[in-house]
Amino acid sequence: MASSSASGALAQSATAPAEDRFNLSISVRDSWDSNSLRGSAIRQNRPDASKSDFTLAPTVSLDVARGIGRHSVFVNAGLGYTFYDKNSYLNRERLNFSGGANLQLIRNCLISITGDHQRRQTELADFGDALDPENVERFASAGINTNCQSPTGITGSMGYRRSTGKNSAAIRRSSNYVIDGFDASVGLSRPALGSVSAFVQYTDIGYAREVAAFGGVRDGAKIYSGGVRYQRDIGARLRGGGSLGYSFADQKVPGVPNFKGINYGLSLSYDNRDRLRANANFSRSVQQSGVLGSSLGINRALGVNVEYSLTQNIRMSGGVTQSWRRQTFSSIFLPGQLLSTRDKTFTPNFRIRVAGAGPIGLSADVSHERRRSDNPFFDYNSTRFGVTASYVFRGTKW
Repeated sequence: MASSSASGALAQSATAPAEDRFNLSISVRDSWDSNSLRGSAIRQNRPDASKSDFTLAPTVSLDVARGIGRHSVFVNAGLGYTFYDKNSYLNRERLNFSGGANLQLIRNCLISITGDHQRRQTELADFGDALDPENVERFASAGINTNCQSPTGITGSMGYRRSTGKNSAAIRRSSNYVIDGFDASVGLSRPALGSVSAFVQYTDIGYAREVAAFGGVRDGAKIYSGGVRYQRDIGARLRGGGSLGYSFADQKVPGVPNFKGINYGLSLSYDNRDRLRANANFSRSVQQSGVLGSSLGINRALGVNVEYSLTQNIRMSGGVTQSWRRQTFSSIFLPGQLLSTRDKTFTPNFRIRVAGAGPIGLSADVSHERRRSDNPFFDYNSTRFGVTASYVFRGTKW
């Protein structure tokens, strides 16, 4: 997904030593969802579909990394499957893979080469999937980034990334996309004052759909962004940061409104080094949209999360998020079609995890999701309960 803000490359130290690790985990999650269909749209085409449902989701995950002198390589992979008790037509595999290399060719500068691939069923809350809820999405990306940092002095980064998204359902193939993103930043770091940097970003979004009325113009947009970012430790336990920028989105299809406006991000985190951790964030960005027929999405999000350790083996966490979305639709989608241009989603959640000194862990969670749209057809409420059992093998060799 393309964002109007620069990449987070500066958040990673360019001189951080690589740690060898080999983590293999096996987990099984059993959950109940009061609204597994995310609304009533699917039942318009499938009267036998069940609103509530149980799911069973076994997963095998691998997380490995190895240092090679000043360099390092890493791989993260997960393979799983989701079984529905009643809506078995939604049974689907889940696959994700990411890997790359960090090359430190000169002091304080790190070159990162990364790639990833994901395969999964489309989230049913996304608009349009009621017409084919069995749609499978495939995402892939690859990029290179150069990041130079030092505790005090000039910092900088530059990167390029190409991302692609493909859909299996014929109705959604027009939303297949290719994104090319470039970003660069330069800044100054001082231990007492923190780090400040200026960034620029260019993103080119191209969709598979063409608009015949304009000579076969390919739908999409070009996003130009720039701004400043600041980050600072506030004492030993509190860390804050923020960014402020401006974005201009130039639509490729005539007649589709352009976008211009500010984008921002604010974050605050607290860690008392013992039992309590907390973080809060607030952001606004213009992005490539996963919504069927949408050219761009202007998104805002507010979130707060708190973690607390009751004992060494029992940890609780909870939080709340509120998000707002506004969509800009392509010219090939007519005003009379069933669309929603604005929505807001509220999600509180709570989780408790029990893990001893051994490899076995057990957790339980509950969450609620409520979405309200300018088109009531897309409104829904969903309450979820889940229990997860896991086994993790940890090592340092691979």
